[in-house]
Amino acid sequence: MSKLELVRASAHPRAKKSMTWLGALIKDFERLETLAAQERVANSFQDTRALLVGFSNGNLLDIRDKLRSVGLAATSSMSDIRRIGDISELRSEFGLVIVNFDAFPDMDEAIDAMLQLRADTPELSVVAVSEMVNGDDFGNERAPICDVTLKLPVSKTRLAQGLVMAQQNRHETFSKH
Repeated sequence: MSKLELVRASAHPRAKKSMTWLGALIKDFERLETLAAQERVANSFQDTRALLVGFSNGNLLDIRDKLRSVGLAATSSMSDIRRIGDISELRSEFGLVIVNFDAFPDMDEAIDAMLQLRADTPELSVVAVSEMVNGDDFGNERAPICDVTLKLPVSKTRLAQGLVMAQQNRHETFSKH
């Protein structure tokens, strides 16, 4: 009778290659997903003008550059958040509004202003951005005030995804009414 011998197992070379291959596949998938989101933004917002509300110079330049890099070249800005009510007069000029929630003095004022904006301009896609939120929210539970919420600072990829989702959410919500 032969004696059983314990042998230490070593990582199989195929397993290492499979993990490397899987990691590369995930990176490729993420890259393709980013490109697809950018393409959807470029196609969806080709003729859309964006209005950036309540941004300081640094954030304003950053958001504008990222909007340009995903294919949305026409942007305007309004730094004074208290003039957010004026957007209803400009509604035909803009299809997208990006509002910096951090510019409001308090959250109650922000919500009241956004409820009024939505009542006055229900057709606009509205993206809220803030450093204070826990993360991005692409759901439509905040539809009474905005279509998407993004956490600042925002990357080009997340901005592109947010713009696409804002348009989809606005279309779904607006078509129900």
